Amino acid sequence: MAAACAQALAGEHEVFVITCAPFAGWQSFAGKWEQLKLMRIFRFTPLNLFTIFNIARYSAILRLFWHLIDMVNPHTYFVVRRILLSEKPDLILTHNLKGLGYSVHLAIHHSRFIKQFVKQHSRWLHTIHDMGALHPTGLKIWGREKSIFQKNPLVSLYARINRKLLGDPDVVISPSQFLLDEYRIRGFFPQSLTAVVRNPVLTEVAEVTKEPEAARGSSATSGSSDSSVTFLYVGQLEEYKGVRLLLDVWKDFSAQHSNVMLSIVGDGSLKNEVTRLSQQLGRVKYYGFIPHEQLGVIFSGAHFVLIPSLAYENSPTIIGESFTAGIPVIASRIGGIPELVEHRHSGFLFNPGDRRDLLKVMEEALKSKWADLSCGAEESSAVFSLQQYSTTLDSLFKL
Repeated sequence: MAAACAQALAGEHEVFVITCAPFAGWQSFAGKWEQLKLMRIFRFTPLNLFTIFNIARYSAILRLFWHLIDMVNPHTYFVVRRILLSEKPDLILTHNLKGLGYSVHLAIHHSRFIKQFVKQHSRWLHTIHDMGALHPTGLKIWGREKSIFQKNPLVSLYARINRKLLGDPDVVISPSQFLLDEYRIRGFFPQSLTAVVRNPVLTEVAEVTKEPEAARGSSATSGSSDSSVTFLYVGQLEEYKGVRLLLDVWKDFSAQHSNVMLSIVGDGSLKNEVTRLSQQLGRVKYYGFIPHEQLGVIFSGAHFVLIPSLAYENSPTIIGESFTAGIPVIASRIGGIPELVEHRHSGFLFNPGDRRDLLKVMEEALKSKWADLSCGAEESSAVFSLQQYSTTLDSLFKL
């Protein structure tokens, strides 16, 4: 997402990016500049127990200490502060800082008010993408909202510290009203202007999938028993993503319909289980992990994209990509998803965790006129354009 933002601005503005990098020897702590097309990028490894790129390998106790350091990382503070004072940007855009460190915000606060170095007050726009500042995992799971995992003194302390560290950027951008409300009700950003701006979609996937009749077959509508209908899941293979729910429903659904196919793309802790079930169940193909730039081929044969998530999603990228490609979406009615998917116009919504409701909407999707839903999806894609995103950023900068 940060890359899309930089790309949108680089054509008309001088852009530089600060980001974290995997550990590659002691020199990576110092960092280095590199030129990438129209922008400069500074990559460095924040000093911590390990990097965010391999955090999943470590125990919960080590991850806890990693999060504590990440929140107030002094190394990140001094690196970012030094660059800001040297570059003197007119506009500062920050995105998710997990792994880089929330001390970035302190560096911004302090550098903006050192008048002997900064000629004018830099404008600061911050984009929130998940609940990472509210909970160490960044997750809120349906059915577990009041569990000890979700609500306990340590989580409350974590959020209070982050609220102080994040402070009040000039403008806070959220891809969904849902996520913005989650932060505001917890007291974040009381003095900041706020705006809901949808994440833009980069066009690589959409460009490959713009000829649906050729790849999908124009007869794959209206529930014809002679046409083949492909449902596609792309994402992490985790329980909170609803993968088990999907496969459980698919067992009954595929038993009733001989013209359906389920394609699954992704990786995660349930990989072995998905591999086994894809072999046992009828008409399931598991592709494993596929790089994003190669997803177009998979998308080109899909009629519906499935998002059976049990997590309170913000604004899943897959929705914008699907709509841009003219593919309707079947998704959980949770988090920010209902702001994007209009029931029976650009797809279908079902109650999270409800297998009967998911089966019902999949049946309805099979009987629906796919061409109309595809048109509805394309109509809904306008808010995901990179040009609109860039124009909105320019207007927020001038507020």
